[in-house]
Amino acid sequence: MVRNVIERINIITKQHFPTYAQIFNDGSKNQLGVGAAIWIPSTSFSLSLTLPTFTSVFHAEKVAILQALRYIKNNYTNGSFLIISDSRSALQSFSSPPTHTNPSLASPIISLIKSLATFFIQFLWIPSHSGIIHSEKVNQLAKSAPCSAIISTTLPNSELSTLIKRSTLDVWSHPYIKSFSNVKSHYLTIQPQL
Repeated sequence: MVRNVIERINIITKQHFPTYAQIFNDGSKNQLGVGAAIWIPSTSFSLSLTLPTFTSVFHAEKVAILQALRYIKNNYTNGSFLIISDSRSALQSFSSPPTHTNPSLASPIISLIKSLATFFIQFLWIPSHSGIIHSEKVNQLAKSAPCSAIISTTLPNSELSTLIKRSTLDVWSHPYIKSFSNVKSHYLTIQPQL
């Protein structure tokens, strides 16, 4: 099955994008932290970025796509590029305009795509962990990214909301447990954590 996937991807890229430079990108979250990476096989260029530990994988995937677009803008004056991602949801996130309540990174991605109007840029979704060599390479770069320097990135409301919830629970959990330490409370047995 993996072999069939690889063969189909090769056929698609050779038939539809034979002259396009391929840019693989990925986001990852593990015990080391959160990272995003891009890998350009034709030039052996790689870029790995560390993101704040509270960042979601979904956001890291979009940061990787954004970095691929920034790399094109900053390093080329024209050309054809195929941005390859294993995150269908990240690719779909900027296929329609963002809402005002959750702008995420869709706005900067859409703006960059518009600013690159003289380029030929296409996006391709591939299944993750399917044995595609360059996809596995960028995955390893993203996984090891937490060992590099932290970057500053604009966080969408959903990421900030998650951070605030976690921080609030952390602040209240210790006093909550301590408040029951001197009292025989059945509630703490039923609800040991907030």
